Amino acid sequence: MAKIDILVPVYNAQPYLKKCVDSILSQTFQDFQLILIDDGSTDKSGEICDEYAADNEKVKVAHQENQGVAAARNRGIKESTSQYVTFVDSDDYVDRRYLETLYQAVRKHHANLAVSCHIDISNGQRLTKACREEREENTRILSREDAYRYMLDDTPMLMAAWGKMYERNLLSSIQYPPGEIYEDIKVIDQIVEASDIIAYTSYRGYYHVQRGESVTGNLLLCHETLLENERYLKAFIDENYPDISKIARAHYLEHCFSLFNAMLTNPLYQQERKDLKREIIKEWKLLIFGKNSAPLKRMGTICLMLGIPWYRFVWKLFKTMDKRRGLSQSHGN
Repeated sequence: MAKIDILVPVYNAQPYLKKCVDSILSQTFQDFQLILIDDGSTDKSGEICDEYAADNEKVKVAHQENQGVAAARNRGIKESTSQYVTFVDSDDYVDRRYLETLYQAVRKHHANLAVSCHIDISNGQRLTKACREEREENTRILSREDAYRYMLDDTPMLMAAWGKMYERNLLSSIQYPPGEIYEDIKVIDQIVEASDIIAYTSYRGYYHVQRGESVTGNLLLCHETLLENERYLKAFIDENYPDISKIARAHYLEHCFSLFNAMLTNPLYQQERKDLKREIIKEWKLLIFGKNSAPLKRMGTICLMLGIPWYRFVWKLFKTMDKRRGLSQSHGN
C-alpha cells in the first residue's frame, strides 16, 4: 500500500491535464498512488486518464457520471486506501518536491494536517507574494485558532481542499456538499476541528492556475456562492473563536465588496446591491476605523454611506485610473 493517495477530480480538462499529471508523476517522493476521478468529461479527458493508467501502475482511474467537483472529491476519498491524502485540481500543477515536503511536515511533527502556501498563476505570470513575506521555508505548529487566522488573513494559505496533506481518517466522516462550488469552505471547520496537530509550511510548491473557463469562471455566481459559505464560516468563528471574530468579519466584508463591485453596473441586481450596501454599512466602524482596514475599503465605505450613485462614480474613476496606470507601466517596459 502506498503512503500517499493523490486525488485529482477531472472534468473537461483536456488542454492541461497532462501537465498536471506529469508534474505529479515526476515527484521526488515516489511512494504514492494517483487516483484520477473522471467526472463525466465530454472531451478526451477520460481517455487521457485511461492512457496514464495503462502506462503507469501508480495511476488508478474512477469514472462516474457528471456530478460536480464535490462528488468527485467524495469518490476519491472512497477509493483511497493510503494513510495520507492530498488533492490536486486538474488544471493546476505541483513542484517536484511537493509530496516530499508535505510528507516530511506531517511525519516530523506527527501532524494530522499539513498546510502549505501556493502560487497563483494567471496568463503564465506568478501573482502570489511570499507567504507573510517569508523568504526562507519554515514549518511551524498552529493551534486551531491560528489556523483559522492564517486562512482568513492575507496569506496564500487558503481554505481550498488542495495545498494540504491530510491523514485519511480526517476525511473519512466528511462529505463535500455535492453540487456546490466553493465546497471547501463548508467542510474546512470540520477538518480543522478534527485535527490535533496542524503543521504549516511556507513552502510554495502548489501552482494554482486561474482560468476563466473553470468551474469558478462565472464571476457573479461564484461571488454569491462564496459569500454564502463565508457567512457560514463567519458565524462559526463568531461562536467558537471570538478573539478572531473581527478578522472573520473583515474577511467576509471583503467578499461583500467583491460581489457588490461585480454587480455594480448590472441593472438586474438593484435589490441585491441595496441588500449588500446595508450589510456593509452595518460594519462601518470596523471598515473605517479598523486597525488593519485598507484605505480603499475606508474610502469605499464612506462612498457607500453617501449613496450608491456616488460609490459608482468613484469606482469607475478608480478603475479608469488603474487601467491608465497599467497601460503606462506596460509602455514603460
